[in-house]
Parts: sequence; C-alpha cells; structure tokens
Amino acid sequence: MNSLSKYLLRLSLILVLVACSSWAFPGHVFVGNQPLQQDSASGSVSVIHFIRLVQSDRPDQVKLEGSSLLITDTEGRVHTITLNQAQRLERWPEALELLGYQRKENRDTGVVDYRMVEKAELVKVESDRIKEERSMRRPGYRKARETFDKVLAKIGRSEDHATRARIESIGRKIVAQCPLDGLLWRFELIETDAPNALCTGEGHVIVTTGLMDLDLTDDELAGVLGHEVAHGVRRHAQIYEERYNEYVKLVGQIQQLSYDYQRLSEDGTPHEIQRLRSQVGELEKRYKFVVDYLQNKQDYDQDEEEESDVLGMQYAAAAGYDPMGEGRALVKLRKRAVELFGQAYLEGSRTHPPLERRLQIQETVRRRWQEELRKR
Repeated sequence: MNSLSKYLLRLSLILVLVACSSWAFPGHVFVGNQPLQQDSASGSVSVIHFIRLVQSDRPDQVKLEGSSLLITDTEGRVHTITLNQAQRLERWPEALELLGYQRKENRDTGVVDYRMVEKAELVKVESDRIKEERSMRRPGYRKARETFDKVLAKIGRSEDHATRARIESIGRKIVAQCPLDGLLWRFELIETDAPNALCTGEGHVIVTTGLMDLDLTDDELAGVLGHEVAHGVRRHAQIYEERYNEYVKLVGQIQQLSYDYQRLSEDGTPHEIQRLRSQVGELEKRYKFVVDYLQNKQDYDQDEEEESDVLGMQYAAAAGYDPMGEGRALVKLRKRAVELFGQAYLEGSRTHPPLERRLQIQETVRRRWQEELRKR
C-alpha cells in the first residue's frame, strides 16, 4: 500500500470517528463527564437516561411519576417538571440546575459540561440557611414571612421558572447594595393578571405575572425591585402597626403618670413633681407625633413611596443598572393601568403620589447626582 493510500485510509477512519462522535454526543453536552444523549430534532432526552446520569450524584432526588419528573432541589424543595408527549424531558437544563449542577462551556470547542457545585458553593447554600436562621430572630422579619406565605397560599406561586430565576438574580444584586444585605431576602412570582409588586416587610418581595407581562427590561425590573427592597429596608409595612401599638401604650402611660401627679401634688417633694412633669411632657410630645401619623397616614404613605423611589434608584445604580429604569417601568404600568382602571388612575391613589410627580422627583435626583459627579 503506497503512502497516498495509507493517507486516504487514515483520513477515512478519522471521518468515521467524527461522524460517530457527532451521533453519540449531539450538542457535545456532558453531565459529570458522561455524554448527554439528546434528540437531534427536539433537543429532549430520555427520562430514564437522565435519571441514570444524575443518580450517582443525586440519589433519591429524582423520581418519575406518571408524565412528570419530580426534582428535589438542594434546599429540599420539590419541583414538578412535565414531560412532553413522547415522555421525554425537554427542560433538562432546568432540572440539572435545580439538582445543583453548574453549567460551564468551553467556547473554543463548544463542549458544555454540567458539574456538581464545588465545596465553596455548597458553603454558600449553607450560609443562606444560617442567614435565614439569624433573620428569623427578628420580629419584623417573622411578621413579613407570615404575610408573605399567606399571599403565596392565597394566590399561588407561578410555575414560570425562568422568570422566577430572573427576578431572584436581579433581586439579589439589588439587595447586595442595601443596608439589610445580611438578611435572607426572598423574591417570588405570583400568578395574577394585576400588574403589581409589593414588599410584605423585611426580606420579602413579591412580583406578579401581570407586571412581568409588561416586558420589563432588566433595568426596569431592577428599578421596581429596588423600590420594593427600599420599602423593606425602611420597614414601611410594619410602621403603621407599630405606631398604633405605641399609641395604645402611650395612652396607658400618660394616664398612669396623671394618677401619680395627683398623688404627688398632695405630699410629694418639688423635685419629684418637677421630674414627673418632665416625663409627662416627653410622653405628650411623642403622643402628638404618633396621633398625627395615624390621622394623616395618607400623606405619610405618599412620603414613603417617594422615599422608596429615591432609595431604589440608589440601590439599582449601585448594582450597575440604569437608575431611571423604575421611571420607565412606571410609564409602562400607567399605560396598562389606564387600560384596566380608566383615566382616574392618572390622578394617583390614596397611598401613591401621581405618576408625574414621582417621575419629576426621580429626574431631579438624577440631575443632582450628575452635578455631584461633575464637581468631583
């Protein structure tokens, strides 16, 4: 056999190996160094093949039940992933992520590897649990969790995992810039057409599918989440309840001091009487402030909204997002709200200032920031 024939034979063998390799590993995806066999048309994988791939790393955390795959994630929560009509798994990347695999791609070769998280990443999961235990020692956090769970139970969590993950990712970046970053913050997406976002208190933010239907950009979503995180930081959800409880307590304290004053006015020393008068005076000042807050809560609510707008802008900007994102989100929200509720929405609500005022304040803050930067 001459050298040309040998070369052609060697080339043929290489081509055969490449062809077999392409058939065996469509997409060049590996899970724990094992090839993932995908359908060339749909990209789906055999559910039995998938279970075998992850069984060694995650025993008993994957279970086939009818036409669904039950996944137990790294925090012990169970997720249901529906199979396609051919009983194959199309959402396998999501399943791997829930199981704790991390995706890494070699851009030079196009090979994608899914590997278990390293020890450092497991420490992060553990630290979240420790952070939650620490957070739950705070009465305000426990109250916020209670309200948060009630909302989820009443309305229902959305099964749009990709959108939930997006909200969580942006939310965590925002939280990293706020004073309460030591708390474990939870972000959830609930299934309702009403476009809204709310903070139930420290560490808990809820976004509706109706709001996400407005096609918010990352900058706009960051602005909305920054606003809600600011509500949590400033404890706006708890303030009214605390002020009312303080009002009841102050009434009792002032009454008791009044009785004491009557008693001391008969047989007390001048020093004791003067000290009691000072105590009554301090309590009365606080009493007037609390009563003013309770009687004019509407004005305070609007102040809180504007405060959250400004703080939210700061958190979003510090996290690398456009600080005017919330303003654009509010414009989209106004358009949708007018469709739902009519022109009366433009006048503002009992608790929210008119949109034009909020946008004007945000623009003023942005200009002030720019002026400060130019002076540096």
